[in-house]
Amino acid sequence: MPKNSSRNSSSGSASGSASGSASGSATGSSQLVSLSGDQLRAHFRAQRRALSEAQQHASAQQLAQHFTRSAAFHHAESIAFYLAADGELSVDCLLAAALAAGKRCFLPVAEREDCSMRFLRYEGDLSSLVANAWGILEPASSCEAIAATDLDLVLMPLVACDEHGNRLGRGKGFYDRAFDFVRTPSASENPPLLVGIAHECQICPTPLPYESWDVPLAAIATPTKLLASKLLASSTPIYLTFHFLLACLKTLAILLYK
Repeated sequence: MPKNSSRNSSSGSASGSASGSASGSATGSSQLVSLSGDQLRAHFRAQRRALSEAQQHASAQQLAQHFTRSAAFHHAESIAFYLAADGELSVDCLLAAALAAGKRCFLPVAEREDCSMRFLRYEGDLSSLVANAWGILEPASSCEAIAATDLDLVLMPLVACDEHGNRLGRGKGFYDRAFDFVRTPSASENPPLLVGIAHECQICPTPLPYESWDVPLAAIATPTKLLASKLLASSTPIYLTFHFLLACLKTLAILLYK
């Protein structure tokens, strides 16, 4: 799905950590506001690519250490993960912890023809994965599938995000299509919790552009913290649907339960 390059004017802030800081980048908040969607992608990709291998490894371990203590992790039985690429924050350590805990783990399978996405079971055998058209490893088509509506927790990769839950992906709309049902109250009684996984340097200090079809995040997990997004603070109708109210309540419970 196309991404709009228009932008809101309000601003927020992001804190720094071992994984970098958006506010400390060469491009300031005022400059970010004027960037198009593709320019924003280029900027934040450069930010995460600048992280050293040691920083990436440490961040992945820190993420697993704190996220496995959250209620989001403990209460989830079926979890969608991803295999990091192009500097994305790795969830490999978290995936290993989930497998060890007996949770049902799934990986996305992207269909290039129609930009749709399926989720297939992964049980820890790397040799069972096959490379897709972009060179990213995926489960074989013979693996057990799960409907997106049946997932409890979805860990989503991203290029950038903001404190309102807006997510900037690669621009093809795979995740927006897969989880479009959360915007329809009758589609699922218990929608999955959508959590964006980000280095600190991927949190944009100003609101990102979004379209009506974009599915925002309920929470953002960095190497050091789990943040509830400001979904209820927005006046945009997409944020006021029944499912996002439920997602926000879930997120609040997670943060209080930690």
